[in-house]
Amino acid sequence: MVPRPSDPEPEISVVMTTCSRAHLLPGVLDALLGQSLLASVPVEMVIVDDQSTDNTPEVLAKYQVEAAISVRILRGAKQGVAAARNLAAQHARGRWLASFDDDEIAPPHWLQTLYRVAQQNHAVCVGGATALSLPDGWSFSEVGPRARRLLGEILFSEERSMQFHELPSTNNVLIRRDVFESLGGFDLNFTEGGEDTDLFQRMHQAGHRMWLAPEAKVLHLIPPRRLDPHFLSQSAMRTGAIEARLAGARKSPTRLLYNLTGRLLLAVARDIPQWAAGHLTRQPAKVLDARLSLAVTAGLYRGLTAARGGSSQFLNRMDFRSRHGERPDTAPRQ
Repeated sequence: MVPRPSDPEPEISVVMTTCSRAHLLPGVLDALLGQSLLASVPVEMVIVDDQSTDNTPEVLAKYQVEAAISVRILRGAKQGVAAARNLAAQHARGRWLASFDDDEIAPPHWLQTLYRVAQQNHAVCVGGATALSLPDGWSFSEVGPRARRLLGEILFSEERSMQFHELPSTNNVLIRRDVFESLGGFDLNFTEGGEDTDLFQRMHQAGHRMWLAPEAKVLHLIPPRRLDPHFLSQSAMRTGAIEARLAGARKSPTRLLYNLTGRLLLAVARDIPQWAAGHLTRQPAKVLDARLSLAVTAGLYRGLTAARGGSSQFLNRMDFRSRHGERPDTAPRQ
Protein backbone atom coordinates (compact mmCIF):
# COMPACT_ATOMS: atom_id res chain seq x y z
CA MET A 1 0.00 0.00 0.00
CA VAL A 2 1.35 3.40 -1.01
CA PRO A 3 0.75 5.95 1.77
CA ARG A 4 -2.28 8.12 1.04
CA PRO A 5 -1.70 11.87 0.50
CA SER A 6 -3.77 12.53 3.62
CA ASP A 7 -1.61 10.29 5.80
CA PRO A 8 0.54 12.33 8.22
CA GLU A 9 4.25 11.63 8.37
CA PRO A 10 4.47 8.86 10.98
CA GLU A 11 6.43 9.31 14.18
CA ILE A 12 6.50 5.54 14.77
CA SER A 13 6.54 2.61 12.35
CA VAL A 14 5.36 -0.68 13.87
CA VAL A 15 7.41 -3.26 11.94
CA MET A 16 6.55 -6.95 11.88
CA THR A 17 7.40 -10.03 9.82
CA THR A 18 5.02 -12.94 9.36
CA CYS A 19 4.90 -16.30 7.63
CA SER A 20 1.91 -18.66 7.49
CA ARG A 21 0.25 -17.57 10.72
CA ALA A 22 -3.11 -16.50 9.40
CA HIS A 23 -4.86 -18.13 12.37
CA LEU A 24 -3.05 -15.79 14.80
CA LEU A 25 -2.98 -12.55 12.82
CA PRO A 26 -6.52 -11.24 13.56
CA GLY A 27 -5.87 -11.19 17.32
CA VAL A 28 -2.36 -9.78 16.85
CA LEU A 29 -3.45 -7.01 14.46
CA ASP A 30 -6.59 -6.09 16.41
CA ALA A 31 -4.40 -5.47 19.47
CA LEU A 32 -1.87 -3.41 17.52
CA LEU A 33 -4.55 -1.30 15.85
CA GLY A 34 -6.16 -0.72 19.26
CA GLN A 35 -3.11 0.97 20.77
CA SER A 36 -3.99 4.06 22.81
CA LEU A 37 -1.07 6.03 21.35
CA LEU A 38 -2.72 6.06 17.91
CA ALA A 39 -5.09 8.78 19.15
CA SER A 40 -2.26 11.28 19.70
CA VAL A 41 0.80 10.23 17.68
CA PRO A 42 0.96 9.39 13.93
CA VAL A 43 1.73 5.68 13.54
CA GLU A 44 2.05 3.38 10.53
CA MET A 45 2.44 -0.39 10.23
CA VAL A 46 4.90 -2.12 7.90
CA ILE A 47 4.44 -5.88 7.59
CA VAL A 48 6.63 -8.26 5.62
CA ASP A 49 4.84 -11.42 4.49
CA ASP A 50 7.76 -13.80 3.98
CA GLN A 51 6.01 -15.95 1.35
CA SER A 52 3.24 -17.50 3.43
CA THR A 53 1.55 -20.64 2.12
CA ASP A 54 -1.78 -20.19 3.95
CA ASN A 55 -4.32 -17.35 3.62
CA THR A 56 -2.08 -14.80 5.34
CA PRO A 57 -2.15 -12.47 2.27
CA GLU A 58 -5.95 -12.33 2.39
CA VAL A 59 -5.97 -11.59 6.13
CA LEU A 60 -3.41 -8.81 5.71
CA ALA A 61 -5.25 -7.32 2.72
CA LYS A 62 -8.44 -7.08 4.78
CA TYR A 63 -6.73 -5.18 7.57
CA GLN A 64 -4.90 -2.97 5.08
CA VAL A 65 -8.23 -1.78 3.66
CA GLU A 66 -10.08 -1.41 6.97
CA ALA A 67 -7.36 0.04 9.23
CA ALA A 68 -7.59 3.70 10.25
CA ILE A 69 -3.81 4.06 9.86
CA SER A 70 -1.46 3.27 6.98
CA VAL A 71 -0.72 -0.47 6.77
CA ARG A 72 1.96 -1.35 4.23
CA ILE A 73 2.42 -4.96 3.09
CA LEU A 74 5.72 -6.13 1.59
CA ARG A 75 6.65 -9.51 0.13
CA GLY A 76 9.78 -11.05 1.60
CA ALA A 77 12.36 -13.07 -0.31
CA LYS A 78 12.40 -15.93 2.21
CA GLN A 79 16.06 -15.30 3.02
CA GLY A 80 15.68 -15.50 6.78
CA VAL A 81 14.21 -13.46 9.59
CA ALA A 82 17.09 -10.93 9.62
CA ALA A 83 16.55 -10.12 5.93
CA ALA A 84 12.79 -9.79 6.46
CA ARG A 85 13.26 -7.44 9.43
CA ASN A 86 15.73 -5.33 7.45
CA LEU A 87 13.24 -5.10 4.57
CA ALA A 88 10.53 -3.81 6.90
CA ALA A 89 12.90 -1.21 8.37
CA GLN A 90 14.03 -0.06 4.92
CA HIS A 91 10.44 0.79 3.96
CA ALA A 92 9.48 2.37 7.28
CA ARG A 93 8.99 6.14 7.35
CA GLY A 94 8.77 6.71 11.09
CA ARG A 95 11.46 8.26 13.26
CA TRP A 96 11.06 5.24 15.54
CA LEU A 97 10.80 1.53 14.77
CA ALA A 98 8.55 -0.50 17.08
CA SER A 99 9.47 -4.12 16.43
CA PHE A 100 6.88 -6.80 17.13
CA ASP A 101 6.22 -10.50 16.38
CA ASP A 102 3.26 -12.23 14.76
CA ASP A 103 2.50 -14.52 17.71
CA GLU A 104 1.98 -11.94 20.46
CA ILE A 105 -0.77 -9.84 21.95
CA ALA A 106 0.00 -6.26 23.03
CA PRO A 107 -2.08 -4.51 25.73
CA PRO A 108 -3.52 -1.10 24.72
CA HIS A 109 -0.79 0.86 26.55
CA TRP A 110 2.15 -1.11 25.07
CA LEU A 111 3.32 1.36 22.42
CA GLN A 112 2.57 4.41 24.56
CA THR A 113 4.71 3.03 27.38
CA LEU A 114 7.72 2.34 25.13
CA TYR A 115 7.46 5.81 23.58
CA ARG A 116 7.05 7.57 26.94
CA VAL A 117 10.07 5.80 28.46
CA ALA A 118 12.19 6.67 25.41
CA GLN A 119 11.24 10.36 25.64
CA GLN A 120 11.65 10.64 29.42
CA ASN A 121 15.07 8.97 29.49
CA HIS A 122 16.46 10.26 26.17
CA ALA A 123 17.00 6.62 25.17
CA VAL A 124 17.47 5.46 21.58
CA CYS A 125 16.27 1.95 22.43
CA VAL A 126 13.62 0.73 24.89
CA GLY A 127 12.87 -2.94 25.47
CA GLY A 128 9.70 -4.30 27.03
CA ALA A 129 8.89 -7.49 28.92
CA THR A 130 7.39 -10.73 27.59
CA ALA A 131 5.10 -13.10 29.48
CA LEU A 132 4.10 -16.52 28.20
CA SER A 133 0.58 -17.69 27.43
CA LEU A 134 0.71 -21.48 27.77
CA PRO A 135 -1.76 -23.73 25.92
CA ASP A 136 -4.77 -25.20 27.68
CA GLY A 137 -3.85 -27.99 30.04
CA TRP A 138 -0.39 -26.63 30.87
CA SER A 139 0.73 -24.92 34.07
CA PHE A 140 3.94 -23.05 34.85
CA SER A 141 4.81 -25.68 37.45
CA GLU A 142 5.48 -28.01 34.51
CA VAL A 143 7.83 -25.59 32.75
CA GLY A 144 11.10 -24.68 34.47
CA PRO A 145 12.81 -21.29 34.27
CA ARG A 146 15.28 -22.32 31.54
CA ALA A 147 12.50 -23.71 29.39
CA ARG A 148 10.49 -20.52 29.87
CA ARG A 149 13.47 -18.41 28.85
CA LEU A 150 13.91 -20.49 25.68
CA LEU A 151 10.25 -19.94 24.92
CA GLY A 152 10.83 -16.18 25.06
CA GLU A 153 9.97 -15.15 28.61
CA ILE A 154 11.64 -11.85 29.56
CA LEU A 155 10.53 -10.48 32.92
CA PHE A 156 12.01 -7.71 35.06
CA SER A 157 10.51 -5.62 37.82
CA GLU A 158 11.82 -2.07 37.48
CA GLU A 159 12.36 0.55 34.83
CA ARG A 160 16.08 1.14 34.45
CA SER A 161 19.06 1.53 32.19
CA MET A 162 19.89 -1.58 30.20
CA GLN A 163 23.01 -3.60 30.96
CA PHE A 164 25.06 -5.60 28.45
CA HIS A 165 23.84 -8.93 29.85
CA GLU A 166 20.12 -8.04 29.72
CA LEU A 167 19.45 -7.06 26.14
CA PRO A 168 15.95 -6.83 24.61
CA SER A 169 14.47 -8.91 21.82
CA THR A 170 12.98 -7.88 18.49
CA ASN A 171 9.57 -9.12 19.63
CA ASN A 172 9.15 -6.05 21.87
CA VAL A 173 11.45 -3.11 21.37
CA LEU A 174 11.41 0.53 20.24
CA ILE A 175 14.50 1.72 18.33
CA ARG A 176 15.30 5.10 16.85
CA ARG A 177 15.52 4.46 13.13
CA ASP A 178 18.63 6.55 12.46
CA VAL A 179 20.54 4.53 15.08
CA PHE A 180 19.35 1.26 13.54
CA GLU A 181 20.54 2.44 10.13
CA SER A 182 23.88 3.71 11.46
CA LEU A 183 24.59 0.20 12.80
CA GLY A 184 23.85 -1.40 9.43
CA GLY A 185 20.69 -3.19 10.56
CA PHE A 186 20.62 -6.91 11.27
CA ASP A 187 23.52 -9.13 10.25
CA LEU A 188 22.26 -11.63 7.64
CA ASN A 189 24.82 -14.21 8.77
CA PHE A 190 22.67 -15.01 11.83
CA THR A 191 20.45 -17.57 10.11
CA GLU A 192 19.98 -19.55 13.35
CA GLY A 193 18.53 -16.51 15.13
CA GLY A 194 20.41 -14.19 17.46
CA GLU A 195 20.45 -11.34 14.97
CA ASP A 196 18.75 -9.19 17.60
CA THR A 197 21.34 -10.01 20.29
CA ASP A 198 24.11 -9.12 17.84
CA LEU A 199 22.46 -5.78 16.94
CA PHE A 200 21.82 -4.77 20.55
CA GLN A 201 25.34 -5.73 21.61
CA ARG A 202 26.71 -3.49 18.86
CA MET A 203 24.34 -0.74 19.96
CA HIS A 204 25.50 -1.09 23.56
CA GLN A 205 29.19 -1.10 22.56
CA ALA A 206 28.63 2.06 20.51
CA GLY A 207 27.60 3.81 23.73
CA HIS A 208 23.93 4.39 22.93
CA ARG A 209 21.49 4.98 25.78
CA MET A 210 19.24 1.91 26.17
CA TRP A 211 16.40 1.40 28.64
CA LEU A 212 14.09 -1.30 30.05
CA ALA A 213 10.34 -0.78 30.48
CA PRO A 214 8.63 -3.63 32.40
CA GLU A 215 5.17 -2.07 32.01
CA ALA A 216 5.40 -2.55 28.23
CA LYS A 217 4.68 -6.26 28.63
CA VAL A 218 3.35 -8.37 25.75
CA LEU A 219 1.87 -11.86 25.84
CA HIS A 220 3.66 -14.52 23.79
CA LEU A 221 1.28 -17.22 22.52
CA ILE A 222 2.82 -20.70 22.93
CA PRO A 223 1.35 -23.56 20.84
CA PRO A 224 1.58 -27.11 22.25
CA ARG A 225 4.29 -28.20 19.81
CA ARG A 226 6.73 -25.69 21.29
CA LEU A 227 6.54 -27.48 24.61
CA ASP A 228 7.66 -30.75 23.06
CA PRO A 229 10.98 -31.75 24.71
CA HIS A 230 12.58 -32.37 21.31
CA PHE A 231 11.59 -28.91 20.10
CA LEU A 232 12.92 -27.31 23.27
CA SER A 233 16.19 -29.25 23.02
CA GLN A 234 16.65 -28.05 19.43
CA SER A 235 15.99 -24.48 20.59
CA ALA A 236 18.60 -24.93 23.34
CA MET A 237 21.16 -26.24 20.87
CA ARG A 238 20.39 -23.29 18.64
CA THR A 239 21.11 -20.96 21.58
CA GLY A 240 24.56 -22.52 21.90
CA ALA A 241 25.18 -22.24 18.16
CA ILE A 242 24.17 -18.58 18.30
CA GLU A 243 26.68 -17.95 21.09
CA ALA A 244 29.39 -19.47 18.89
CA ARG A 245 28.28 -17.22 16.02
CA LEU A 246 28.27 -14.14 18.28
CA ALA A 247 31.78 -14.87 19.49
CA GLY A 248 32.91 -15.26 15.89
CA ALA A 249 31.28 -11.95 14.93
CA ARG A 250 33.04 -10.25 17.84
CA LYS A 251 36.30 -11.97 16.88
CA SER A 252 36.62 -12.98 20.50
CA PRO A 253 38.10 -16.50 20.83
CA THR A 254 39.01 -15.77 24.46
CA ARG A 255 35.38 -15.05 25.33
CA LEU A 256 34.23 -18.15 23.47
CA LEU A 257 36.76 -20.32 25.32
CA TYR A 258 35.65 -18.75 28.61
CA ASN A 259 31.99 -19.46 27.81
CA LEU A 260 32.68 -23.02 26.73
CA THR A 261 34.80 -23.74 29.82
CA GLY A 262 32.16 -22.21 32.06
CA ARG A 263 29.40 -24.27 30.48
CA LEU A 264 31.38 -27.48 30.81
CA LEU A 265 31.90 -26.74 34.49
CA LEU A 266 28.18 -26.04 34.89
CA ALA A 267 27.37 -29.32 33.19
CA VAL A 268 29.44 -31.27 35.71
CA ALA A 269 28.66 -29.24 38.84
CA ARG A 270 24.98 -28.36 38.24
CA ASP A 271 23.23 -29.84 35.20
CA ILE A 272 24.08 -33.54 35.49
CA PRO A 273 23.34 -33.61 39.26
CA GLN A 274 20.08 -31.73 38.67
CA TRP A 275 19.10 -34.16 35.91
CA ALA A 276 19.73 -37.13 38.22
CA ALA A 277 17.96 -35.52 41.19
CA GLY A 278 14.98 -34.60 39.03
CA HIS A 279 14.61 -38.21 37.96
CA LEU A 280 14.92 -39.51 41.51
CA THR A 281 12.36 -37.05 42.89
CA ARG A 282 10.09 -37.30 39.84
CA GLN A 283 10.26 -33.62 38.95
CA PRO A 284 10.03 -33.52 35.15
CA ALA A 285 10.47 -29.72 34.98
CA LYS A 286 13.87 -30.02 36.68
CA VAL A 287 14.88 -32.88 34.40
CA LEU A 288 13.93 -30.86 31.32
CA ASP A 289 15.76 -27.74 32.51
CA ALA A 290 18.93 -29.76 33.08
CA ARG A 291 18.57 -31.37 29.66
CA LEU A 292 18.16 -27.97 28.03
CA SER A 293 21.23 -26.55 29.74
CA LEU A 294 23.27 -29.52 28.51
CA ALA A 295 21.87 -28.97 25.02
CA VAL A 296 23.09 -25.34 25.06
CA THR A 297 26.57 -26.61 25.90
CA ALA A 298 26.40 -29.14 23.07
CA GLY A 299 25.22 -26.47 20.63
CA LEU A 300 28.04 -24.13 21.64
CA TYR A 301 30.64 -26.84 21.10
CA ARG A 302 29.16 -28.05 17.80
CA GLY A 303 28.69 -24.50 16.56
CA LEU A 304 32.35 -23.80 17.30
CA THR A 305 33.40 -26.97 15.45
CA ALA A 306 31.30 -26.06 12.41
CA ALA A 307 32.62 -22.49 12.38
CA ARG A 308 36.19 -23.83 12.46
CA GLY A 309 35.77 -25.68 9.21
CA GLY A 310 33.71 -28.65 10.27
CA SER A 311 30.56 -29.85 8.54
CA SER A 312 27.91 -27.16 7.97
CA GLN A 313 25.15 -29.74 8.35
CA PHE A 314 24.69 -28.91 12.01
CA LEU A 315 24.30 -25.16 11.40
CA ASN A 316 21.93 -25.86 8.50
CA ARG A 317 19.74 -27.88 10.87
CA MET A 318 19.77 -24.97 13.30
CA ASP A 319 18.40 -22.56 10.69
CA PHE A 320 15.64 -20.55 12.38
CA ARG A 321 13.13 -21.05 9.54
CA SER A 322 13.42 -24.87 9.58
CA ARG A 323 12.99 -25.53 13.26
CA HIS A 324 10.89 -28.59 14.06
CA GLY A 325 8.23 -27.89 11.45
CA GLU A 326 7.28 -24.61 13.12
CA ARG A 327 5.91 -23.23 9.88
CA PRO A 328 3.18 -25.25 8.16
CA ASP A 329 5.20 -25.34 4.94
CA THR A 330 8.35 -26.69 6.60
CA ALA A 331 8.88 -30.34 7.51
CA PRO A 332 10.93 -31.26 10.56
CA ARG A 333 14.55 -32.10 9.85
CA GLN A 334 16.04 -35.21 11.35
